[in-house]
Amino acid sequence: MILRSLTLENFGTYGGAQTLRLEPNAKQSIVIIGGKNGTGKSTFLEAIRLCFYGSQASRNTLARDKYERYLLDRIHRDGSTSVPSVSASIEIDFDYADHEGTRTYRASRRWQRTANGGVEEAFELLSGGSPVSDVDSAHWQDFIQELMPIGVSDLFFFDGEKVQLLAEDESDSKTLSEAVRNLLGTDIIEKLSADLAIYRSKAVSKEEVEERTASELKRLNDESHSLKINRDIAEEEAIAATSNATAAIHAVQDLERQVQEQGGAYARNRGRLEERKKHLSGRLSVLEETIREHSLGLLPVSLAPKLLRSLLKQLDLEQDVRVGVIVDETLSDAAKATLAQLRRVTVKRGTKQVPLSSLSEFSTIAGVIKRTHQPKLWHDHPVVHDLSNKEEQQVRSWAQSALDSIPSALKAIGEELETLYREQQRVERDLSRIPSDEVLIPLTQGLTEARTRAADSNLLAAQKRAELANVTQSQADAEGAYARQIDAIASRNSQRGSLERAATIQAVLAEFKNALVVKKIKDVELEVTRCFNLLSRKTIHRSIEINPVTFEVTIRDDHSRLLDKSELSAGEKQIYAISVLWGLARVSGRPLPIIIDTPLARLDRDHRLLLAEQYFPHASHQVIILSTDSEIDAQFVPMLGNSITRMYELKFDSESRSTRVEEGYFAEVQQRAIH
Repeated sequence: MILRSLTLENFGTYGGAQTLRLEPNAKQSIVIIGGKNGTGKSTFLEAIRLCFYGSQASRNTLARDKYERYLLDRIHRDGSTSVPSVSASIEIDFDYADHEGTRTYRASRRWQRTANGGVEEAFELLSGGSPVSDVDSAHWQDFIQELMPIGVSDLFFFDGEKVQLLAEDESDSKTLSEAVRNLLGTDIIEKLSADLAIYRSKAVSKEEVEERTASELKRLNDESHSLKINRDIAEEEAIAATSNATAAIHAVQDLERQVQEQGGAYARNRGRLEERKKHLSGRLSVLEETIREHSLGLLPVSLAPKLLRSLLKQLDLEQDVRVGVIVDETLSDAAKATLAQLRRVTVKRGTKQVPLSSLSEFSTIAGVIKRTHQPKLWHDHPVVHDLSNKEEQQVRSWAQSALDSIPSALKAIGEELETLYREQQRVERDLSRIPSDEVLIPLTQGLTEARTRAADSNLLAAQKRAELANVTQSQADAEGAYARQIDAIASRNSQRGSLERAATIQAVLAEFKNALVVKKIKDVELEVTRCFNLLSRKTIHRSIEINPVTFEVTIRDDHSRLLDKSELSAGEKQIYAISVLWGLARVSGRPLPIIIDTPLARLDRDHRLLLAEQYFPHASHQVIILSTDSEIDAQFVPMLGNSITRMYELKFDSESRSTRVEEGYFAEVQQRAIH
């Protein structure tokens, strides 16, 4: 399994949506998530367990009411707003490989506060963007448990408190007992053995049933025989009634076919056809009246489009003539006024002022003025209509309507008329096919009577079949009672053998469980010993022995001398606890990620160095470390440098009381680590 990403929305201290990418690469397996105390490191681990296991995430399964209170309590409370959040969600994308290959899943758990203060929760499991279909949605939670049993997950997802409990005296035997039980599935063996014990207890304490007398057995046999005769009679009656019902149905079908052939289908639609005919007639009348109204107006004129276009052209010409005449008159008046002004002008010749008109040049000037103001002759363009502006605009409007709108409107009316005429003919043809009442009424009356007979026959057939079913069941019950009585007499002779076999099976189960535990304990001893020596800073070889019955742990030195766990230093106890968890995880054979919270708080520098070199890079294909800046510090980061694929820092905003996720890891720690 590989955890690809985790998205938290309004969960615990995490406000809004916060996403962390977690997937490792081929050479770098470690993701470090740093944060001060109280920023949400433990909440990260809690979120993963809650998303996967729901109410079972706690080591003690919560009752429903307590679980709902827990969910409500985990909805984020933003200190910067007075409006509280009403929902929260956790979403995990992960890869899981099996014999069919690797599939990517998305597990999401969402819940929201209801109006009455309760909780609505939804768990969803997707693959390839669609809900997982090869497992019923009601069993998605069980499917997750199969991929990663909650007991086994305790060996892979653990915090400093878990390590500390293991390091304390006498707690490791309980942890080992639970771990081995989860690894081997011995709870199933124990359940089977308990069920056998219950069976034996009930069988031994059960009172002996009195033997049935021969007369009782004979009564049961006679009753069974009598019921068989009744069943045969009921079966014949049911067959006859069913045959009559079938015949009645065939008669109805024949009459329906006759009615159909006589036009019954058209008769059923008579009312609709007549209503449609009436509607068509009304619409046709409206359209025809519209055409008549157009005929009384501009429709005749629209039949001469060339003449209308000629009229519009003549009106344009006459408008030009009127404008030209006005312009010519204006030019002529201007020329006359100009010459009159020039005649009054005097110019100096020598010492005298003489009129300009007396000069020889004046005639030339006058000629130029007359030529430039020469009016155009408009008599070649006679005015035919001589309309006023208002009259001309009205004529133009009529002509344009006759050319454009009226033909378009008449074309649409014509097309609709053609469609309606065709439909009218079809409706009238269908109406003509309707037979007369003299022909149809006897057929419909006969059909009604036949349907009544068919219904009665079907009801009688159903009653006969029900009677047959009751008699058949009674016969089966009687035969069953007779057979059970015979079996009861015979079983008393074999019951003692069954009890003896149950006791033998219990003994075999106990022996099998013990042998299985002993074998697995040997594997655990070897792995825990190897891990403990690998992580210990002392060069002496020490071995771990585990009692397969009590699960008590014994530590021996390289001379096979017993060592009391109390003789270990505090750091060695922590290393011992981590070795136990690491060894159990390896024995489980499940390729799961390891998530460890605050793992180095009680370790000295030498033990931290051993963890950095031997444990974290090799503990799993994916290792997520939740740490403070005093655990994974500037000296420790370079030790893991080549194995780190991502680093995040959890920052807490005291104003909003919210945690946000940022890439990087305590800037000052990284800066000191570089230098």
